[in-house]
Amino acid sequence: MRYYPLQGKRGSVVGIVRHSVQTIPAKTRALDVGYLNSMRYIDGKWKEKRKGGHPQSTCFSSLDSRDDVAPEGRPPAHHVPNIPEIPLTSPARVVSDTLIVTNVAIFMLQLVFPGITMAGIKVNDLIDAGEYWRLLTPAFLHGSPAHLLLNMLSLHSLGTVCEWTCGRKRFLMIYLYAAVAGNIFSYFGDDTPSLGASGAIFGLAGALIVYFARNKVLYKNRGSATVVRLSITVLLNFGIGLLLPDIDEWGHLGGFLGGAMLAFLLGPAYELCYIKGRDGVWLVDVPIIQTFACPPRKVFKL
Repeated sequence: MRYYPLQGKRGSVVGIVRHSVQTIPAKTRALDVGYLNSMRYIDGKWKEKRKGGHPQSTCFSSLDSRDDVAPEGRPPAHHVPNIPEIPLTSPARVVSDTLIVTNVAIFMLQLVFPGITMAGIKVNDLIDAGEYWRLLTPAFLHGSPAHLLLNMLSLHSLGTVCEWTCGRKRFLMIYLYAAVAGNIFSYFGDDTPSLGASGAIFGLAGALIVYFARNKVLYKNRGSATVVRLSITVLLNFGIGLLLPDIDEWGHLGGFLGGAMLAFLLGPAYELCYIKGRDGVWLVDVPIIQTFACPPRKVFKL
């Protein structure tokens, strides 16, 4: 949801050559996400990185109890991984919590210094005049406590899951890119001043839809069901926006498409593979852009 304060109304590498990777038969695709642990490249080999004796995860947090994780060389006990409840104190949500605290702190500053709002909201004429920061800063401004509360609840819900599945760096890039994409769409589609984090949050929804749709190797039918539920939620929110006045649907659409596109490019995109020169079955992150890809992880022996 966006607000228009000028009118006082709402709106709302992996180091693997692709030819050496062979996808294994579907019948062996039974994994537990919690078994994907962080590794680092040492002396020509991928080695597990440990801190305090406990594996730390790159793409998935180490918040699981590991009771359901199979020992090395064995298939895991569960065929479909679960997304756990992420405790408020978990390091798996540090970026999400930082964004929430930042938005709340900036809103407090808006209340004390009203000029901050006018200095950062999306105003087309001022963007035309060269104030290009207004393509990003509206995502950190809100028009009322209710507006802030609604967006932060959504960020708490979607952001923590997106951070857990994509990793901190990819999550933050998706959030910021979706925020800019939403404001760019709004710039071309609606000349009304606007602000709010909803475009970025729609981007997180788009990223999660892409994640669950492409990683059926991990989630199977549960992934498809999650895609359907998320898609219905997004469509309902778009529909509500069409019925209510002064909601920046262009910003929502741009954010959604921006988040989905960047998630498609950056991943994660997991495959169960054989790797030339290595034994066993490996879980490999092979997105189109591999800059932030997780290192390969051997999950079990054949």
